[in-house]
Amino acid sequence: MNASAALAGDAKPTHARTTHVLGALGALALLVASLWWMATTRAQALDPGAAFEERFEPRELPAGWKLAQAQELARGDVVLVFEREGLAPEPPKAEAPKRVEGSEQPRFDWSRVEWGQSGAAPREIALIDLPLHSAKDDLERLVRGGYEFNGEWNSIPSEGGKRILRRDLVPWGELECAAVLEREFEAGGTFRDVVRVNLSRAGQPRLLSARFGRGFAGSFEPVAEFLAALEPR
Repeated sequence: MNASAALAGDAKPTHARTTHVLGALGALALLVASLWWMATTRAQALDPGAAFEERFEPRELPAGWKLAQAQELARGDVVLVFEREGLAPEPPKAEAPKRVEGSEQPRFDWSRVEWGQSGAAPREIALIDLPLHSAKDDLERLVRGGYEFNGEWNSIPSEGGKRILRRDLVPWGELECAAVLEREFEAGGTFRDVVRVNLSRAGQPRLLSARFGRGFAGSFEPVAEFLAALEPR
């Protein structure tokens, strides 16, 4: 199997549905700024419309979405950022309990947090074309990797952390793409969810990252609805 075919290995035709679910960007204040590999690289602004038309057939985006920006990173990633219009600012993170000097840090009970209902659309979505030389490692870390949540609330530290809540396949045209839902537990009891989907095809490694608003439970369905409006060239 060549490298291009291997990178696209997580996308499978719907008629060849498999029970083996493949796959495993943290909270994104602004998606482009906080993707993990962007922290130390410079980005060059691109024309958003032209960058989109190079990669996708012209179609209307789902209601409420706009293409906000496009950038090319120093290492060769091309990132298209989509935002939902008219959203109120996100609520702030909860304040973490203060440690009293000389006393043991109280254990935070994550099981008592209200996790909200799923079904809300993400606040932001990034589509990232990955360079071939680094795509395998990127996808391994961002889609196949991560720590599973095993139902034990005590396994989450009081200061928070990230856990994989679900792995599944998300449809995109004739493909089914490996996807992962990750939750960032924030100290004090707030949380943010992100869905990542491996959209790679032969010769074109591509990742979707969808960030949900603080306090809104993430899910795959609204991401699949967004993808239904995109047809790659």
